[in-house]
Amino acid sequence: VSTQSTWVLLHVYDLVDNQKLNKVGFGIYHSGVEIHGREYAFGGAMGPANPDMTGIFAMPPKTATPHLRVSVPLGEVRYTAQQVQWFLKGLEREWPASSYNLLTRNCNHFSEAFARRLGLRVPA
Repeated sequence: VSTQSTWVLLHVYDLVDNQKLNKVGFGIYHSGVEIHGREYAFGGAMGPANPDMTGIFAMPPKTATPHLRVSVPLGEVRYTAQQVQWFLKGLEREWPASSYNLLTRNCNHFSEAFARRLGLRVPA
């Protein structure tokens, strides 16, 4: 465990223009978790997926499209970047691209699972 702490952020994106949907209490969102200057998210494969292919991917923070809605600080952790990569390696086996489901196993579910693995909680 590192002696220096680092912040973990949840980034939430609008996948569509949610203004009308929000009026009826609904929205379509994407999310990712940022730690150590990288954002991690989950998605399915286009076309037939190799069952061993991970659905976890990394990107520069706050760059998912179409646009960032909000960033939520989840808390501070004392994990090194190497330890975070070790956690992600473990999650890769649990989150293959072939397991993606728009309603029951998506980027938002992964963000919650990754935050829990880091000892944090995603607010409801």
